[in-house]
Parts: sequence; structure tokens; C-alpha cells
Amino acid sequence: MTFAVLGLNPDHVAALVVNSLAVAGGFLAGYALTLLATYLLDRWMTGGKSPVGLQRAVKMVGGVCGALLVLLLVFGAGNGGPGDGPGTTAATGAGSGTGTTVGTTKTADPATPPKPPEPPEPPRTEEVVRVTVLSGADVVGEKFYVVEGDAAKLTLDEVKRTLAERKAGTLKSLAVAVVLAARTDPDGSGVRSLIGMAQDAGYAVKLPQAK
Repeated sequence: MTFAVLGLNPDHVAALVVNSLAVAGGFLAGYALTLLATYLLDRWMTGGKSPVGLQRAVKMVGGVCGALLVLLLVFGAGNGGPGDGPGTTAATGAGSGTGTTVGTTKTADPATPPKPPEPPEPPRTEEVVRVTVLSGADVVGEKFYVVEGDAAKLTLDEVKRTLAERKAGTLKSLAVAVVLAARTDPDGSGVRSLIGMAQDAGYAVKLPQAK
């Protein structure tokens, strides 16, 4: 049966045999050197009276150390194996798969938190407040006005405060509808003052209407 049938490289087998012999030679060399050193030390220190068992143990240790040293030298590079090839296995074969492309989803930067959606702005509709301008005997002092929803007669400053309270209680825009009482002059000072105050406050003004 040839090396090829066994899957062995003849060169590697020959190298393995040579290296193994080298290790055996290292053992013998270490044994011999230890034998010589043990003999000399025994003669010098004890006059040849050291135990024989101790001498044998020291010689065996020297032989093993020599073999290990040679073993590291000849097999340390990773060669010397009997197998054929560089020692690496390359995977071959046709790939299999469904051919489906899997997309990747881009994730947001963790350092930048997503901006929360802004709440929708509530619908802003107009709230109309009717203010009646009095005249003649209906006027009491400076109280020329009656605000819708309140029967009390009010001065211009009181009307201004009432409208401000109405505006603060709603999200709607405020509009002032000027209503003329009977015999009220559309161009009178009371009407002009009400219109000017409403415009200064930012309210929409609906022109006077006859009551």
C-alpha cells in the first residue's frame, strides 16, 4: 500500500522520521551530558558517594530536557506532519438561496431623539359680541353702552374690561358688533369711541346696525 493511497506525503513522512530521530538523539545527548556532569559533581562534592538512584533520576531528567529542546526546534515551525497539503481546508460548492434581497432599515441617530409631533392648532372661529350704543334719556352719566348678555349700562372703560374678560375665556377671535339704539346718531361720539377702542384692542368691528 503506497503513501498516495493512505493520503500521506512521502516528503512529510521522511521529515517526520528524521525529526523523530533528532528528538531521540536529543534525549541521548542530554542523557550523556547529564551523566558527565553528574559524575564530575559527584566526585568533587561527595567523593563518589551520592546515591545511585539520585544519579539515575538526574540523568533521566537531563535526557528528557534534551529531547524537549530538540522537539521545540524541529517541530516548533508547525511542519513535520505526514499529511499532504498546506494544512488549510477551503470550502467549495455552489451556494444555495432563494434569491430574495433583504432590505435594511435605516435607524435614527440615537444621539438625536425624534421630534414629537406638534399638536394640531384648534380651530379658530369668530365670537361676535354685540354692544348697543344708547342715546337720549337712556344714557346715565357716561354709561352709553349695554353689552350683550348683561343688562347693566356700562361706561366705555367697563365695556373694554368686559370684552377683555370675554376674550380671555375663549380661543376664538373676538368681534364687536355695534348696535344702535333708537335715535342714536351713527356718527355720534359714543359710536366713534366704541369703534376706536375695539380697533385699538385688536378686535374686529362690525359696523353699526339700527336696532
